Amino acid sequence: MFLEVDIYKKLSEFDLDVHFKINEICLGVMGPSGSGKSMTLKCIAGIETPDSGRIVLDGRVLYDSNQHINLTPQERNIGYMFQNYALFPNMTVYDNIASPLVARRLDKTIIHDSVIQLMKELHIEGLEKRYPRQLSGGQKQRVALARLLIYNAKAILLDEPFSALDEDLKGKLLKEMKTKLDAYHRPVVFVSHNKDEIITLSHEKEKWFMKKLVSILCAFALVFGLAGCGQEEKKPKKKVTITIAAAASLEKTFEETLIPRFEKKYPNVNVKGVYDSSGKLQIQIEQGLNADVFFSAATKQMDSLVDEKLVDSKSVVNLLENKLVLIKEKDTKTTVKGISNITDAKMIAVGDPEVVPAGQYAKIALTKANSWDAIQNKISLGGNVTEVLSWVESGSAEVGLVYSTDAASSSKVTVLEKVNNNLLDTPVIYPVGRVTKTKHQEEANNLIKFLQTKESKETFKKSGFTICK
Repeated sequence: MFLEVDIYKKLSEFDLDVHFKINEICLGVMGPSGSGKSMTLKCIAGIETPDSGRIVLDGRVLYDSNQHINLTPQERNIGYMFQNYALFPNMTVYDNIASPLVARRLDKTIIHDSVIQLMKELHIEGLEKRYPRQLSGGQKQRVALARLLIYNAKAILLDEPFSALDEDLKGKLLKEMKTKLDAYHRPVVFVSHNKDEIITLSHEKEKWFMKKLVSILCAFALVFGLAGCGQEEKKPKKKVTITIAAAASLEKTFEETLIPRFEKKYPNVNVKGVYDSSGKLQIQIEQGLNADVFFSAATKQMDSLVDEKLVDSKSVVNLLENKLVLIKEKDTKTTVKGISNITDAKMIAVGDPEVVPAGQYAKIALTKANSWDAIQNKISLGGNVTEVLSWVESGSAEVGLVYSTDAASSSKVTVLEKVNNNLLDTPVIYPVGRVTKTKHQEEANNLIKFLQTKESKETFKKSGFTICK
């Protein structure tokens, strides 16, 4: 069984150009954050679409730009373990593991026997009735691996599954995972920034290959656009790097258009984007995140940081307005027409209201629609709006609530309803402001001014935002 990948995708800072062909071995991909590792996996899984190229698995074409073939994630039969494991928070361990077989409508006895057997093999028996929030990091990983293996996918993608684990636990789980993958006999692509992890997971007979891979990563770095593997990059002496902490729903607009355009206008400034839910970014800034500009998806998080004097109140501008929308995957059959009958859905994805503004808005809207309490056993809570979108795109959730801009950025979803503002306490406003502790006040101010230019506003409009008056 072979996995062949030959893809190209234009990114903001570099061109992602990936070529490899593997059989039933573990291929390691190593590089720093932002180097295109996760993007490569997402392209293989069908979550992201390359600009051109071809992906073939076991003789079956999954993607071919010339032939206009682009199978959905469900059609590709590829198992994907996300960095945060992406367990359904409102499902028990048993139900999480069983979910791929339930989706295939297999006999309950077969499902039960398969789940219990895997749980024994991975030493998580007795955890059947627990929820993800009740598990340790190692237990979460084992549950995610069990769900991955029970799917019996033709290929496996692992996105830094050990990054959140301590060193002692990591060593033990590495050996366990190697044993399981060796017995699985499928192509495996394993992403990590750790050379030892890559070498450990390789097959014994292919270890020479993996060692060679590690040794030539410097050469690959040119292809992936990575930092120079020991070679110091030549930069202008006065080059400055500033960081913008921005809501996940802004990532595509910034990375593809606004940051390259700003850096062209200000060639002495590099802009690094950090994207997540506004609630998580607020916490990170409170804990000392080295950010220069904060761009929130809600006024609540910005107001809190202003009150704590962590964002300069005089710099804050309410720049954008977004809309909350109910979406489904294009090919998913559902009886749900809108908020009025959302309770008919079997699985609903929303952002975690504790940290995700889109989730906060969703909770308010569904509460006013008298639906929130009724759907508690059907909700999957995402860590940011991008995660919610990916669950709907992959069919893991029947419907989901995201921003209209997120829906517009995806060719894989259909909008069922735009949530009326009368179901919300306030409009969905995006404020931007300068972090008070920035060491680059002038550059941060220039970025905020740049985001208010006519050219930038037109870019935001094209992404689906409305400009605040």
